[in-house]
Amino acid sequence: MSCSIHPDDHDELPSTFIVAEWMPLDELSRAFGEFGAEATSALALQAVGSAFAALAFEVSAHKHYTLAYHGLWGHVPSTVVQGLEHALADLKEAITQWGTVALWFEKLGEQEPAQLDTLRFHFDPLIQDHTAHLWNLQVRLRQEHESMRTRLPQSVQEGVHA
Repeated sequence: MSCSIHPDDHDELPSTFIVAEWMPLDELSRAFGEFGAEATSALALQAVGSAFAALAFEVSAHKHYTLAYHGLWGHVPSTVVQGLEHALADLKEAITQWGTVALWFEKLGEQEPAQLDTLRFHFDPLIQDHTAHLWNLQVRLRQEHESMRTRLPQSVQEGVHA
């Protein structure tokens, strides 16, 4: 489930672009899969379900991002802007889902104190670090989006979402 883009993938892009840094999702996927396989409560399964929803939205965001810059489009600004808008919407939903995971874990820790150490020391840092990364990624994509929007004709800019 790796999602990474290497700088070489964008050699033909103008130097004003900031290449977004996508993280591999394997570690998160594996950690939540293992936790889910041993889960015995509804709250734990809710957390795992929300984690996999977050991962799915992130994979979708990466796909939209990659397709936006795909060579077939010839880097047509309106197509790139649309792809970036879809990627931003998916990243926003991924961030929301990670927040939901944290809430499920908080409830789980209250109901099952024996799980508290695992949640605090293993999952909390994973979720916090990854969410911070997604926030930074979202900022970079917004910058790319704004850069591409300025390349559109004024009549098209007015119809494109900010």
